[in-house]
Amino acid sequence: MSTVAQPKRSDVAPAPEIFPHPGRRPARPAEDSFHIPPDGFGDTAPGTVLHARPVDVGFLGVLRQRVTAWQLLYRTTDPHGAPEVTTTTVLVPAAHDSANPRLLGYQCAINSSQRTCFPSYCLLQGARGPFANPQIELLLMAAALRQGWIVSVADHGGQPGRYVVARQPGYHVLDGLRATLAFSELRLPAGTAIGLWGYSGGGLASSWTVEMAPGYAPELNIVAAALGSPASDPSAILERTNGGVFAGLGMAAISALQDSYPALDSMLREHLSRKGAKIMMTVRGLSTGQAITRYALRNFDRYLDRPLAELMALPDIAAMSEDLRLGKVAPTCPVYLYTAVRDQLVGIAEVDRQAEFYLANGTDVTYRRDRLSEHLSLVVLGAPSALRWLTQRLEGMVPESGTSTVTSMLASPSALWTIAAISASAARVLAGRQL
Repeated sequence: MSTVAQPKRSDVAPAPEIFPHPGRRPARPAEDSFHIPPDGFGDTAPGTVLHARPVDVGFLGVLRQRVTAWQLLYRTTDPHGAPEVTTTTVLVPAAHDSANPRLLGYQCAINSSQRTCFPSYCLLQGARGPFANPQIELLLMAAALRQGWIVSVADHGGQPGRYVVARQPGYHVLDGLRATLAFSELRLPAGTAIGLWGYSGGGLASSWTVEMAPGYAPELNIVAAALGSPASDPSAILERTNGGVFAGLGMAAISALQDSYPALDSMLREHLSRKGAKIMMTVRGLSTGQAITRYALRNFDRYLDRPLAELMALPDIAAMSEDLRLGKVAPTCPVYLYTAVRDQLVGIAEVDRQAEFYLANGTDVTYRRDRLSEHLSLVVLGAPSALRWLTQRLEGMVPESGTSTVTSMLASPSALWTIAAISASAARVLAGRQL
């Protein structure tokens, strides 16, 4: 893993350009001038807000939510250290405590390079396009809003949609938090307590964020991170999903990685059939659900002249796999890891290794391994305990830590109480009531 340098920050940031509300039918990202950075943006410090606009948030693009929301286009960093831009959507509940604010960086499992699947578009009222993961994850964001927390939801893959690439999400989320704190309309103190939360692809993004924070953004007051079934070893997931129900998810990930890893691109050009190359182009334009449905049970070996496992073992590809793997820098804040023992996507041994590395290097780790759940069910069943733990940490309490394997993460009074609170938040979303 390359060394992450601490970026220089200027004393005075330029005032952002305020864009008008996008209206009832927001433009698709490729046609939306809000996402085009101004000339010279690369000379600004990471986290500088370049554009800002008020927006309306809608559940599934249809049910308008009664919550104040802003979008911020900000300067950030690509995986190679060069300037680029991305967007965060900031949700502000009416009941937030302006005297003692709390900020949650919520990372969605975007899992697509299609820009209409990014939170900055698909969370908007009037958004059109295929169903996207962030739309349903709004129900979990709502639970955080009901706690009185401001929620920042970054497009952590950037405009190119690099959703599996190493370090990318760390840069984008940390700079999104910087932008949120810097945006004058929110009046947030620089030392605002910050929590992080994400599941699956969002757990991967949150893991990169918390691992990179000490070196890239040490000034941020990140006090806790909940990491749900993080994709600790993406290359292992690619091989595990091959030929299975989630084969399309692996194909989409390979396509998303191709532009950032020349060795992978070279390998595919040499060994991929013409039909396989067409699939790599097609899958970039699909949502997660579309990719899974279209390519379920496909064996990628059909499109290669050598088995995928054999090609993944090539030295340059193995080096890529190592670069993608989490568990290289110990977070300095407490971490809550949770995953299913029988997770069909994220291997339990891979998350065990991530937890063990953190523990061995001084991180305060709470790790819960759930026997009854699998990957999809734990999104819901693991959320109450994760939210409860985050709430306690953000309020300055110290919940019990340590590692345990439980029958179900719901099997505690506190979890049952919290799931009632999450259900109440979901009901408000569905009714369009104030969050």
